[in-house]
Amino acid sequence: MHLLFDSPHLVIWHDCTNHWLYVEWKGQQELEVIKESCNYVLQNMPLAGFNKILNDSTQAVGNWTAASEWLGRDLFPLLSAVGFTHMAWVYATDFNSRFSIDSTLRCATAGLAIVTFDDLDAACTWLQHADELHAA
Repeated sequence: MHLLFDSPHLVIWHDCTNHWLYVEWKGQQELEVIKESCNYVLQNMPLAGFNKILNDSTQAVGNWTAASEWLGRDLFPLLSAVGFTHMAWVYATDFNSRFSIDSTLRCATAGLAIVTFDDLDAACTWLQHADELHAA
């Protein structure tokens, strides 16, 4: 994997084998930190050519529902607009963060096919076959 972005709350890798972005959220998440990190990535990373995201929240903690609407209604459509079609989202083990993920998904608008998972292996398997499943 090739490191693309590294901050205390967010690390992004290019998984060269699977050709997707591996996004790893860590620690306490808050609206402003999430917005700043995501906006930086959208403005400064070469996102062309990617269509899948493995979104790993296993290490995220705390309640960040304040960001749910922004993520679902603003960020997800932007990701779709630059070519992303599928996101496998691995739930946090922390209850509050898990609740925040569900809240975000309730705010999500059409564009990305987002499926949640309890473990990373299942998420990877789904994402590897997502194009085939989506076409069926």
